[in-house]
Amino acid sequence: MDVVISNGVINHCPYKYGVFRDIFRTIKPGGSLYLADIVVHKPVPEGAKAEVDLWTA
Repeated sequence: MDVVISNGVINHCPYKYGVFRDIFRTIKPGGSLYLADIVVHKPVPEGAKAEVDLWTA
């Protein structure tokens, strides 16, 4: 592949290491990865995780 684009997908994957391993296994040398995702820097309360409308706008 020449380009990999991921928009809000990797944060849903439980095995992120495997996702990135496969991206870099299949992308051509000099290829590009464009990534937009969610990063959380502190624990999310269980109540917030259960309230799907809070994180799927």
